[in-house]
Amino acid sequence: MTTVITSIKAVSFGSSSQGKATVSLVPTTSGKKAIALCTAATLKVNVDGVVVQQEPLYIDSTSCITKAPVVDTGTASRCDITDTSDCLYPFPNDYFTTPDSTKATGKRLNYKLLSMPITVPTLFAGRKYFNPAELNKFDGFSPGSMMITHVPGLTSNAAIAATGMPTVNNIGKYSETNQAAVLIDVATGARQPIWAENGQGYSDATIDKVDAIPADSANLVIHPAKNLQDGHRYIVALRNLKTAAGAAIPVSDGFRLFRDRLVTKSSIVESRRVQMEAIFKTLKTAGIDRSSLNLAWDFTVASTRSLSERALKIRDNAFAQLGDTSMGDNVIQGTSPVWHITSVTESPSDADSARTIDGTIEVPCYLTSTNCATGGVFNYGSDGLPAQLPGSKQLAKFRCTIPQSATDGNGPMYTTLYGHGLFGSINEVGSRNVRQFGNENRMVVCGSNWSGMASDGDFGPEDDTITASGILGDLSNMAKISDRLQQGYLNFMFLGRALSHTSGLTTDAAFALTKGGHSAAYNKNYITYYGNSQGGIAGGGLTALSPDITRSVLYVGAMNYSMLLPRSTDFDEFKPYFYPVYTKLSQRPLLFGLMQISWDRGEPDGYANHITSNPLPNTPVKHVTMEMSFGDHQVSNVATLVEARTLGLKVRQPYLEANRDTYGAATPWGLSTLGAMPLSDNGLIVWDIGPMRYPADPAPCRVRTEQTFCGTPAPPSDNEPNRLGGDPHDQNIRTMATLRQQIGDYIKPNGHLNEVCGILPCFGSAYTGAP
Repeated sequence: MTTVITSIKAVSFGSSSQGKATVSLVPTTSGKKAIALCTAATLKVNVDGVVVQQEPLYIDSTSCITKAPVVDTGTASRCDITDTSDCLYPFPNDYFTTPDSTKATGKRLNYKLLSMPITVPTLFAGRKYFNPAELNKFDGFSPGSMMITHVPGLTSNAAIAATGMPTVNNIGKYSETNQAAVLIDVATGARQPIWAENGQGYSDATIDKVDAIPADSANLVIHPAKNLQDGHRYIVALRNLKTAAGAAIPVSDGFRLFRDRLVTKSSIVESRRVQMEAIFKTLKTAGIDRSSLNLAWDFTVASTRSLSERALKIRDNAFAQLGDTSMGDNVIQGTSPVWHITSVTESPSDADSARTIDGTIEVPCYLTSTNCATGGVFNYGSDGLPAQLPGSKQLAKFRCTIPQSATDGNGPMYTTLYGHGLFGSINEVGSRNVRQFGNENRMVVCGSNWSGMASDGDFGPEDDTITASGILGDLSNMAKISDRLQQGYLNFMFLGRALSHTSGLTTDAAFALTKGGHSAAYNKNYITYYGNSQGGIAGGGLTALSPDITRSVLYVGAMNYSMLLPRSTDFDEFKPYFYPVYTKLSQRPLLFGLMQISWDRGEPDGYANHITSNPLPNTPVKHVTMEMSFGDHQVSNVATLVEARTLGLKVRQPYLEANRDTYGAATPWGLSTLGAMPLSDNGLIVWDIGPMRYPADPAPCRVRTEQTFCGTPAPPSDNEPNRLGGDPHDQNIRTMATLRQQIGDYIKPNGHLNEVCGILPCFGSAYTGAP
């Protein structure tokens, strides 16, 4: 029971098992003043100098000499009053959940339509709210979710530095005793590694007609330095915040109602008080006093079931149709998927590829669209999970290249799946560096389109570019990407099963190749994966889900598109479809955060906690190595390192040359060191084309023929792309046969990481190190 005290009065205390004693208390002079001013937080009863009873005070602001702030609670049923800069801030936030006993976390998201971001009118449509119906099916937020709030006065990187928050350059500050920004796992009480940044990277000078987001629209954005644990609840605490000039930042009126125990007449606000008090109690246990807080809130990460159950349902159902229901044993059972060869092209004069084979694989389709064409979403059964419409199937395209080395007489070859880049296609299987990789490593390389984010260039049913552009104009349709990406995972898994099955694809006459008296032979019961760019991103999720792939290399890979896109030059071509429609600058980070909740089902951010450890149900353990191009313009090193930490990868040393790393360290924060190679560990190898420079002859080291320079600067610390110098993204794989060899050595059965760089950092593109 809450007792409101604004003057001297009698108060009842429980004294013994025999009943209650009523004691008349006369406050001291200072006590009277504290009560009248509504500044006291706790009522303490002293007997002979000993505190014998104490109770928190909940302050009735209508009776105080100093009145509580006036807070508009008119939208409190669907908006958070602690940050009034936007209805849904702070984000992510358990205030926007509701109890649900059918969910693994005991809750689900509960966004209201009128609280969601809304588009501006266009020539083709009126204003549209971001419909939260799909989001509200999930039982928590993204494990890689950025945390967003607007703090007036904390709207620049200078202010973040003045407050002493950890940044991407000094993540280790997160554990400092008096750290201003703290993220706590409620289950363990442990602080989580984070970094903070100013949300300036979510605008475009040309489209938005601003050089940077104005201060009144700039947000504080906090990122987890490694993914959070599925199903866990977390508390964000911001305390003792300062402006760039060092002045204390005042607390929002809405948060003061809870922090300072100011009782209101709003039943909605008061119903939240128990939850807020639980937050303050947890923070007190962690050594954080409520009086120091500028803001605190909690959120729950989606459960493993919520993140993976759709993809696992279609995988298990589809493989059961082949006769395999025990996939965790990594034993291929049942029949092979059905395939159709559509063309065979000989390449007698190609130095690397002898033959190219095109075809299709029959894959059960779980989307609503005919033959799983672009634009479809999952068809749901009575259990609320994806279900195949009767007879529905996708003829998933594939392309394979048989290398010249297939007929060198050196024994059977292995097959590998290859994942193409952003909105690419199976055509990349025929690119020069992929052909070289196959020939040098004696591997047949096969790929399919990444349904959901693929482009055949013909805008046909397999081309996702128009669908993706349309989604950016109405984010209510995000499932058209995330659902189709999961179907794309299944397509790759079926192609892998067809290639590794003893009666599968390599038994087709199209794969029979004889040359120089030697015939191509193929190892069975094994398939591996190597992906580049988007293939290095999506390949993480595929690796987590596949029953057959146990070894993968993710070249220039990463995860978490909400972190990647603002930091990628590739996003430039998509901004014109997105930013002119969602024009409210302060909401841009929120939009990325909301998209990520759905995107997690179709990219590794939702599966990363289960790739190299704690595998998903009915799935074998995996081994992964990532290859990173330092200063990458398209796939941010920041996002690569977050995935590497989450996967527990070990980094090769020496990592980089001294003073080369923007993020400050001889070893990236949070990564241990690889031992002496060869070894079979999960590793991170960093390749560097060197700093930007102007040699007399740039031809050996430049990225593009028109460039007069070589190298690239270290990546920026802000949430923006590296745009200077040559892009090292593909340059290393194109120019370094040793890198291609390292990948091949790792992904073969019983593979291992070989040392191909000697005692120096791994250099690419003719760079040999500083003079």
